[in-house]
Amino acid sequence: MKKFYPSQIVVIVAAVLVCISTLVPAAEILGQQMNLLMPGGDVGAGVFLMALSILAGVMALFKRKVLCLIFAILNLVIAFTQYASLSDYLDFVTAGFYLMMVSSFLLVFAAIFLMVQVPKKSKVKEQ
Repeated sequence: MKKFYPSQIVVIVAAVLVCISTLVPAAEILGQQMNLLMPGGDVGAGVFLMALSILAGVMALFKRKVLCLIFAILNLVIAFTQYASLSDYLDFVTAGFYLMMVSSFLLVFAAIFLMVQVPKKSKVKEQ
C-alpha cells in the first residue's frame, strides 16, 4: 500500500470546504440569498471554484504537486475576483463568502505544504 501524506488530507479537506462554500449562501441582497454556484439563476464563479478545487484534490491524491498548486492558485485568483466584485457590497455577504475565501487560502497553503512534504520521485531504482 502506498504512503498517504498528511498534506494530501489537508488538500482534500480544503477542496471539500471550497465545494461546500459554493453551495452555502454567499450574499443576501434585498431578502434574497445567493450562492456562488448559481447567483440569480445564471452559472456563477462557483462552478469554476468547484471544478478547480476538485482537480486540486485529485492531483493531491496522485501526488501531482505542481498541478495541484496551479489549480489551487487559479482557485484563489477566482476567489479574489469574487471579492473584488463584491467589495462594494460587503455589508450583504454571509458565511458562504467568508468560507470560500478562507478555504481558498487554505487550499493554496495546503498545496504548498504538499510540495514541501512529498518527496521527489527518484528516477533511478535502487537495487
